Amino acid sequence: MKYLRVIIDRAATRIQEGEGPEKYNQFLLDLKNDLLNFASELKDPFSTKRTIKIIFAGLDKAGKSSFLLGVKKKYSEIINTLPTKGVNRTNEDIFSEDLSKIIVWDLGGQSRYLERYFEQSKIYLYNVDLLFFFIDIQDTERSNEALSLLRRIIMTLRELEEFPPIVICLNKYDPDIKGKEEINKNVENFTEKIPKITDNYFVKIFKTSIFAHWSLISAYSYGLSQLSPNRELFKHQLRQFAQKTNTDALLLLNENGIILSNFSTNIVSEKVFEISAPHFQTLYKTFKEFKLLKEDFIISSGITDESKNLIFKRIKVDKYNLYLLMLINDQVQIQTIENNLPSLSTNLVELINTYI
Repeated sequence: MKYLRVIIDRAATRIQEGEGPEKYNQFLLDLKNDLLNFASELKDPFSTKRTIKIIFAGLDKAGKSSFLLGVKKKYSEIINTLPTKGVNRTNEDIFSEDLSKIIVWDLGGQSRYLERYFEQSKIYLYNVDLLFFFIDIQDTERSNEALSLLRRIIMTLRELEEFPPIVICLNKYDPDIKGKEEINKNVENFTEKIPKITDNYFVKIFKTSIFAHWSLISAYSYGLSQLSPNRELFKHQLRQFAQKTNTDALLLLNENGIILSNFSTNIVSEKVFEISAPHFQTLYKTFKEFKLLKEDFIISSGITDESKNLIFKRIKVDKYNLYLLMLINDQVQIQTIENNLPSLSTNLVELINTYI
């Protein structure tokens, strides 16, 4: 089933690119038919639950299966990972109780399977809500082959009138090879060519590595956030909280470290928060386990300059434990934050329950 936002976005694009008002009636008629088809496919129109199809695609050995295991910190399983035979489907969730059914289709990248996906594209590449495409940045000999596969997937999606958000993972960008000229030239090559292949699709490129957990979380969280109709409302709530508490940057995590939303007054704080948030969450849980916290938060001073403090705090939103990472002015009292948290939690309840 097509995602409603995709239908609306496609109609808006057609209207904006239309040659004149005389074509608007046809655009609106097509939109009406798409909406009727969408409604007819709903099994239970009174249910907020829906099935979400996420595709993991790329050549063999690009690290697709390891990526998801890395997100979950199942490192011991990565060692024993074998090439995916055909398609591996797994059910995923963002919160402890499924608000929607998320199914990840991990498409094996071996040549003997690739043709099947295109021959049976209405099974594998139809009704796609989100596409992750993985490229082994270290495999320079197969760069053109990887781009050819991406091009063919995009062509097939166009034929099926599927326009999912696309997250490109330039994978295996490991910490010890980041400085190598050959690797960075490969990154530049992909960064230049991918937008030309994916024209008219919403695409975001990430450099990822299983040895940099934050890079996996950033890419995965970003992709999931594109499925949330509430992502701008989340950001608005964080922005309001930041104004009330004189906060320079905010990042909201779920129990599993998935970034639900963020707000920052500058790009540097935003990037640093993405990298450091999972570490603070681990530190918080460790301190909590060994009963080393007098209060329900961690404070670190001396961030950027002596006038800033960094606070990591757990907050309760409905039945869920969420976590806030905040960069604040040291003159702000903790009580000011505590006084404003209840209203933030209340405002987030409905957004959380309809996140995807």
